[in-house]
Amino acid sequence: RILANIRPTLITGTVNSLSQLTSGTPYEDGVYYVRTEGDVDIYADLSNIGNTRIVILSGRDVNIYQPIKFNGGTGLFAAIAARDINIDRIVGATAVDPDTREADLMGVYIAQQNINTGGSIRQLRVDGVVVGINKVNLQRELVSEFPAEYFVFRPDIVLNLPKALLRQNHLWKEANP
Repeated sequence: RILANIRPTLITGTVNSLSQLTSGTPYEDGVYYVRTEGDVDIYADLSNIGNTRIVILSGRDVNIYQPIKFNGGTGLFAAIAARDINIDRIVGATAVDPDTREADLMGVYIAQQNINTGGSIRQLRVDGVVVGINKVNLQRELVSEFPAEYFVFRPDIVLNLPKALLRQNHLWKEANP
């Protein structure tokens, strides 16, 4: 649920550069809101978006083909899909202790249906929030003593979410006449 005053910039379904996601005007909180009516295929190198704050709203699937990283306290990446979020098999690294390496994906990933980690022998590390309303399909193959998928909850990312993405609870109470 996005506040009514937010009008996301309509983009094409293929993202080849960071500038496509930041082509519109950011809102007062510095967040670029973009949307597509169909699938979003992210081929762009977003491994260092720094302090940029981006929210993608997809009318269908979000397909991620590259790592996505930002500065922890100030940057943000959120992908919200009406259907699935699919992570390509090439995103990840060889199986090592996941505590000793950086995340492959950072941010908030919410799919109305499924999040699919992609069948691969590469280890996937995600820092942030991952929500598949239907399910999260852990498809990576375990090839060492280290986990194939490794998720790190990052409350700092959640606290950095823009107000427009946070639930607005309204308390309705009958007033005395």
